[in-house]
Amino acid sequence: MSSLKHAVFAFSLFFCTGLFDPAKAFETYDITLGHKPVIASDTKGGMHIIFTRRDYKSNTYDVDLYYSQSTNGSSIWTEPVKIAVAGELSADFVRADLAVESNGAIDVVWGEAMYGNIGYIFFARSTDNGHTWSKPLNISQITQNSDDCNTPSLAIGPDNSIHVVWSYSNHPKCYFDEVANELIMLEAHVNGIHSGFSSDGGKTWHRNLPIKNDNAGPSKFDDPDIAVTPDGTVHVVWHHVIYSESSKIYYAQKTTDGWTEPAIVSERMISKPLICVGGREKVYVTSYTGDRNPYLVCAFKEKSEPFSTPINICHGRDITELAAASDQSGQMAIVWFGGIRDPVDYWNYNFSARIMDTNTNKRSKITNFGRKLSNYESVTAAICNNKVAIICESDFGDGPLKLILLPLEESAADRKVTLDQTFSGTVKSSSLLHSPLEVAENIQ
Repeated sequence: MSSLKHAVFAFSLFFCTGLFDPAKAFETYDITLGHKPVIASDTKGGMHIIFTRRDYKSNTYDVDLYYSQSTNGSSIWTEPVKIAVAGELSADFVRADLAVESNGAIDVVWGEAMYGNIGYIFFARSTDNGHTWSKPLNISQITQNSDDCNTPSLAIGPDNSIHVVWSYSNHPKCYFDEVANELIMLEAHVNGIHSGFSSDGGKTWHRNLPIKNDNAGPSKFDDPDIAVTPDGTVHVVWHHVIYSESSKIYYAQKTTDGWTEPAIVSERMISKPLICVGGREKVYVTSYTGDRNPYLVCAFKEKSEPFSTPINICHGRDITELAAASDQSGQMAIVWFGGIRDPVDYWNYNFSARIMDTNTNKRSKITNFGRKLSNYESVTAAICNNKVAIICESDFGDGPLKLILLPLEESAADRKVTLDQTFSGTVKSSSLLHSPLEVAENIQ
């Protein structure tokens, strides 16, 4: 176990109506070097992360998947433990996800992209607090070399059942007919959303029926996300890219007979959707619109009711990174990187966060972290110990991973601040401190 370098902010923050108490300042910590971080919290308030890191000491520069956890909820993190090494034919880890069971077991899934557009979904588990890990298990159960599985997402049920969802696409055999000047398909192109679950700690896996397969026309099902409500219902959302039309976000839930008919959450959402469980077992889906002046929006549904009209979270532009997290009390945090509409400084790009009480749908003012942070690539978030834990990657490649702890109770108090992009411990005044960020309550 090692204590890694950290720095604690001590500065004055301003509300729109007065001075913010410095004793309740933000905390930031440098964790370790890594890429593509994912964070999760457990029922005891612990924080867990996974990330990739390239092994520059090897001749092949292998990309490895690592795990670490914080033992004090902030500055002290365990020495990273290697979970897996990319396979001999692997180009990279596509996407990984992490969840912690109520019994303390830690579950990880990841997509491993092979050369030749082939991908597999792997699973590993630790039952000794992340010290050792099971041998990676291919749970995608692919039988044809033309199949491609990627972008997995993971969720844990109230009975500690493990649920995984991923996107699937085959690469059908074809050739180009030079005389006819067209591509001739020798077999059907199939893509959709696949899933599986385990009720014995990942020892055996059961494949669910595909949620939706599409054979008609060029399209792509991608970026699924999964959540399980306290009653055990499994909820899935995904991004359907239709090349000849606009993209859509779809939703389905698991039933005893398979899956419900996919329903459109919104025809205006176009990005990777994120799903969270809110208060009263409401399900929230966060994405952003594809308009010229896009909105970051969130829609919700209760039980068998349809999804609401999307609630506006922020009116911005060029949103490239998005994270969302919720806790059992119904608090939900949304974190994103992109442009904020600012009449004084148009090129105002930064990380921002907003808190929503899903019991009442009341939203805090927007908290802004830094300005013009164009070198930030990844963001992930969790709610832990009444704080929003945000981890972002501060450089492309294997840059330093930074942890920002945002007090939840202060975030919900209509706070609006700006932090310096260098995390140097100072606050620089900007137009964001004085210009209102009023947004419409709903958009149609």
